[in-house]
Amino acid sequence: MRNHINYRIFSDLSLEKNTLDKMPPRKTTTTKKQELNPMMAEFQQCCKVLGFQEEDFINQITPFLNKSETQFRLVNMTISQTSSKVIFRFIQRYQKIQQVSFYACQFTDPNFFKQFTLEFNKCPANNVSFDYVPVQREALIPHLTSPSIEILSLRGNQCITSYDFVTHELHPFPSSLNSFINALCTSQIKVLNLFGCHIGDEGAIAVAESLFFNTNLQCLSLSKNRIGDAGALALAAALSEYHLDEQETAIVEKFINDESKQKISDEGGGLVKRKKGQKAPPKKPQTRNAGRKGAQSRQQVEIQKNFDPHAPVKAIVLTKWNTCVTLDTNPPQKVLPGNSTLTSLLLEENNITEKGAMALKEMLGMNPHIVQFSIDNNPEISQEMISHLRRVVPPSIE
Repeated sequence: MRNHINYRIFSDLSLEKNTLDKMPPRKTTTTKKQELNPMMAEFQQCCKVLGFQEEDFINQITPFLNKSETQFRLVNMTISQTSSKVIFRFIQRYQKIQQVSFYACQFTDPNFFKQFTLEFNKCPANNVSFDYVPVQREALIPHLTSPSIEILSLRGNQCITSYDFVTHELHPFPSSLNSFINALCTSQIKVLNLFGCHIGDEGAIAVAESLFFNTNLQCLSLSKNRIGDAGALALAAALSEYHLDEQETAIVEKFINDESKQKISDEGGGLVKRKKGQKAPPKKPQTRNAGRKGAQSRQQVEIQKNFDPHAPVKAIVLTKWNTCVTLDTNPPQKVLPGNSTLTSLLLEENNITEKGAMALKEMLGMNPHIVQFSIDNNPEISQEMISHLRRVVPPSIE
């Protein structure tokens, strides 16, 4: 029995040896180095080229770089002058980038925002977020005028109003805010997110007036902004039609009469008969403003409008009086046509009451372009009214 057992063991070992002899030689394997996320690899290369070695900054940003290949996101970070250079180089060189987002960041580089606008024009992204960032409105104006930005988020930045949320006082309408609204009038941005900016009625009225001039903005979020009925009425008028009061009607009629007199005078001057053989007076040479620079100069002069909500005459009346339409009512009513470009408006979590809701309801009945609309969580409006006014974009079917 023992010999049999030994044989069995030997036979098994011999079989194992023969099997191993027939097997191909085992290849030696080496541990592959883990491939870096393309975004992380490009960022490391930028740091290397610029000699950037701030470990705290690199350690903070690394988790966000590894989460996405298209969104460059910085959260609760301090942006210094040296780190700014890395950021600018990165957004230029990384060609897959689609969005650049700063959330609750501090900027110690005083020239960051101005330089960022210039550098962003060189990158493929069109989506920028400066959410909950302490920034002056003057620094935001270049972003409104940038030809490269189509989507801009400014959530939580309480600078688009003349109301002081520290002292709870309403200051006179500042020139910097007027410049901001002027920039919004001709901005090429298609989506603007002002969630939680606390702009109040003052800011809502100013933004509403800008909609009479803006022909590019499609989606606007004004949720959680302390907007009341005054702001709601202004937005409703801007998206349907603005009814002129007696003073404004008189101003428009004066403009129309003055223009008619000027036209008659010009035509009359051209009808003066020349004596026989008399040469026609030489034509005045055209001013050299037809170029791009001249057109931009005229545009800059044209948009210097006053958007102060307390101004005696609104900017739309003084500037767009020649688009005035007279309704067939008794008595006849003069109105200015409103914006027909905006398709999405969010007014959630504000202070709008039934009065403002009724104006918005009338606007929605006149404006077929608004396909997404919400005034949810306005506590003074009935749920029935909220549900009736809600517009939801249906999901796309591919």
